[in-house]
Amino acid sequence: RLPWPGLTVFLSIEEGPPRHKLNDADGEAVFDLYDSIDTAAQLLDRESLSLRLWAEAGGKKVETPVILAGADFAALRRLTANHAAEKGRQARSGSDHPQAATRFRLAAELGEPEAQYLLAEMYRDGQGVPQNHRDARHWTERAARQGHAPAQLALAEGMGQGADAYVWASLAAAQLRDDPRSRAVALRDSLATRLKGDDLRTAQAQAGRFAAVPEMRDESLTALAAQAEPPPPLDATRLRGKPKPNAAALVIGVEDYLTLPMAQFAGRDARAFGEFATSALGLETARVKVLTGAEARLLDIEKAIDTWLKAEIQSGATDVYVFFAGHGLASPDGRDLYLIPHDGDRAILKRSAIDRDRLIASILGHGAANVTLFLDTCYSGGTRGGATLIADARPLMIVPKDQGLPPAANLLAAAGNDQLSSSYAAARHGIYSYFLMRGLMGDADADGDRVLTLAELSTFVQRNTRREAARLGRDQSPVLVGDGEKVVMRW
Repeated sequence: RLPWPGLTVFLSIEEGPPRHKLNDADGEAVFDLYDSIDTAAQLLDRESLSLRLWAEAGGKKVETPVILAGADFAALRRLTANHAAEKGRQARSGSDHPQAATRFRLAAELGEPEAQYLLAEMYRDGQGVPQNHRDARHWTERAARQGHAPAQLALAEGMGQGADAYVWASLAAAQLRDDPRSRAVALRDSLATRLKGDDLRTAQAQAGRFAAVPEMRDESLTALAAQAEPPPPLDATRLRGKPKPNAAALVIGVEDYLTLPMAQFAGRDARAFGEFATSALGLETARVKVLTGAEARLLDIEKAIDTWLKAEIQSGATDVYVFFAGHGLASPDGRDLYLIPHDGDRAILKRSAIDRDRLIASILGHGAANVTLFLDTCYSGGTRGGATLIADARPLMIVPKDQGLPPAANLLAAAGNDQLSSSYAAARHGIYSYFLMRGLMGDADADGDRVLTLAELSTFVQRNTRREAARLGRDQSPVLVGDGEKVVMRW
């Protein structure tokens, strides 16, 4: 639903060609997604589907991304298969065999057993598709293994003889009625007279053990079960990184704000990262400063940068790490990106927040050899909990314009500039922060050489963050800017 009666709304699926609908008087446009899927590949071997909705309002393009995941995605796959099968039956009734075959193929590839059986018949008879007995056998077998009784009988009749034919005939006889059942029983009994005693007993036992394997399992229950199972806890003591005596870390987490919505678990993220800094990253305890909650006011952060951190830096030799969890926001034109402290005010953003680029420049200006930032925030105007930092941000959000970083700076950010950074309630951390620290536990060491690079860490965090965010119906993909070969830790 978009609040503009009479406007045309466009929808594209996974960057595909757009479809459009006219909003009604209530500002509602309805898209039947199950009738918009063109190929089974859009719904197979994946856990989510990316959609884009947009309209032209007031001379501006207003866009809303949508991620279907979990129960919604499972429902779409089942609806699409059932709808395609029904359309196939309608086309076949109207003797439009090519269209029927196209529709049955979509449903069959998505796992709908009746469509698999009907497609097999079309291949067998050469209706709507070139006659192909191999394809007919393939689709008949897939339907039969799902427990489709007519397909089981067709498979048995096609085999003609042998123990396998007896198994399929027995299974079909147990389910079918009337004439089809009579055919299955007659075939079963005929085959029984031609099988040796041991072969017959083996076939009967095999039929008794048969269990149908549905291709369209209830992914929604699987997704809910996966979400209910708590993820492994973070353990900062698992790895002890090689010491970095000439490195320092400033760690900031702001969960409660004076004037803004809560950034759920941000303080917990910072405290946990502080522990990883002294264990996995190998920093000395005295060279790690953690600021959370009311201790992370603008003045506190600026003082930490210009006094404490400056004193820890040896010119040209010190590696500096910065971790920030909390709210971020871009300037109205999208050019300046800010990290918001405990007392930040969006109405006077420039004066009350930390300019990200100025933060980097200050640290490098103090003489740091390089600076690596881990930022669990976003700048588009949303929050971890789904609230908004912009009064008129529904549905339009700021799209920041990242101007790049100096050569001595590296950034692993929680999300693309136009995305939201989400919390992970099951782990009681931000999604990005949780997998960042899982990576620092050694899980991101892809080649097992006990050396973790930024590229390895980024790959691990991105893959896992995208998956968990998709289950929340969000699109969140961490971004690495800088030197992927930089070594984060050795052990």
